Amino acid sequence: MSVGVSILAHRDMPRVAQLATALVEAECPVVVHIDGATPQADFDWLRARLARFKSILFSPRVRGAWGQFSLVQAQMGAAELLLSRYPELEHICQLSGDSLPTRPIHEFKQFLASKPEVDFIESVTAGAAHWIKGGLEHERFTLYFPFNWKAHRRLFDLGVALQRRLGTRRKLPDGMIPHIGSQWWTLSRPTLRAILDDPRRAEYDQFFKRSWIPDESYFQTLARLHSERIESRSLCFARFDYEGKPLVLYDDHLGGLENLDTFFARKIWSGADALYTRLLDQTRPATARQPSKRDAFLRHVALTERRRLEGRRGLMMQARHVGGQARNTRETAVPYVVLQGLESVFEDLPNWLLEQTGQRAMGRIYGPEGAQFAEGAKVGPGGLSSLGVVRDYRPVEFLRNFVWAQRNGVPVFTFDLNDNPKITRAIEIDPNARILHVRSAWLLDLMRENIADPVALRDRAAMAVAREKEHLSHLMRESSPARALVLPLGQVLANPTNILQPLVQLMAPNTTKPLLELPKISWPEGLGQFITKLKNAGVNLTYQDDGLELRGDTQQQRVRLLS
Repeated sequence: MSVGVSILAHRDMPRVAQLATALVEAECPVVVHIDGATPQADFDWLRARLARFKSILFSPRVRGAWGQFSLVQAQMGAAELLLSRYPELEHICQLSGDSLPTRPIHEFKQFLASKPEVDFIESVTAGAAHWIKGGLEHERFTLYFPFNWKAHRRLFDLGVALQRRLGTRRKLPDGMIPHIGSQWWTLSRPTLRAILDDPRRAEYDQFFKRSWIPDESYFQTLARLHSERIESRSLCFARFDYEGKPLVLYDDHLGGLENLDTFFARKIWSGADALYTRLLDQTRPATARQPSKRDAFLRHVALTERRRLEGRRGLMMQARHVGGQARNTRETAVPYVVLQGLESVFEDLPNWLLEQTGQRAMGRIYGPEGAQFAEGAKVGPGGLSSLGVVRDYRPVEFLRNFVWAQRNGVPVFTFDLNDNPKITRAIEIDPNARILHVRSAWLLDLMRENIADPVALRDRAAMAVAREKEHLSHLMRESSPARALVLPLGQVLANPTNILQPLVQLMAPNTTKPLLELPKISWPEGLGQFITKLKNAGVNLTYQDDGLELRGDTQQQRVRLLS
């Protein structure tokens, strides 16, 4: 059996040279097409590198554009050269420059010899091609596509929308049923010759020039008109994500690739030295394929796709600012501590915690002036920006990434109820949140502002009370996912260890030493008179009537917080 190989490439010339060399040394004639946009110097280097091989030819260069007919023209030019120059060829295999054989090439030739009349090309009707990414299954044949999807995306979308509104519908050539599939096919000589010599080829070419991504439909459709027997599958493994981007294969995929039912695979990373060394070695002993390893590899590929869509628990690629609808991003990666009101009670709390636990606590990462990272850093954990405008573009995702970046420790930060309300709710429903809340600590901050206007003072206090009551009503429910320790301001002032000891235990679980030195309490003079003033102004500072203290004693709260 004689097999010829057509290689379409546009970059990584040294790797293309390796692939072509391995094929021709296995007695497979090769035609290489280098994209017209590839620098001439790269093309000249490749020709010089492969000049010693008389069975390696170069087809006329076509400047290819993704999704357009130029790629089909490149395929046809290479195929025509192979068929005309090597009349003994019985099959033509179409590969890319970043492909590799997953099995020895002689096994590939033996396989085709056992099925001389079979065409191996993925070819399914448009309506059945559920693997199509991004839609346009039928419309790629019924609409016009004058604009390139990558180069002129806005014009492309506008053109599609306008044609839909106008009800545009191109007429299909008589007798032709559109099919779709992988562009990496292996066709028999009679079928490929019949496609290239079809008397209606000009009509078909004109039709597909106006179609979208014709390299996935031209040969797939016309093979149905000329082939006597089609196996609708590709002999080259290739997978695409939900955006239609190819899965890149690395060195750690080796075990899975060698156990595939295909003979080639793409898209191989150019830096995958182990893959190139192993898979291009045609002298390696044949090994029995293990279906279990193949299945494990395919499950790994599926998991990769799912991870990209859903992220992993607590992480979803901060650079993409993805929305938080994915299942795995509804909660953070590890437990973290939220301080509410403690910074109003204790002076220099972050440095004290550093001395006690060896860990740094962040300030208000959702403060109005931007994220307050340790020591005033402009870039925080995980490369997060301190700029408020960046943080608030996706504030919930910011929290997820903040926690993820510190997953080897215990993330700690301060949160004020005046900060972003979206984060308030996100914390309340996060089972990893460990919240220490000093009830009514806002009184200290309000007193320090020295607001002279009694009406303004009353309104500010009433607003603070309402906001805190709503927050606590969520936290103190039995069904609340978050764990919270809520202590009244008076109790914290009287005995600071009631809240500081649980905090130290959360940050440093292995620390057993007692708190010998406490941080200084920031207690402004006249606090009692200030509270009386607010009550006389009509502000209701009573919380007991709301049932917030009926859930259990503080000891039970501490146990739940630390468990």
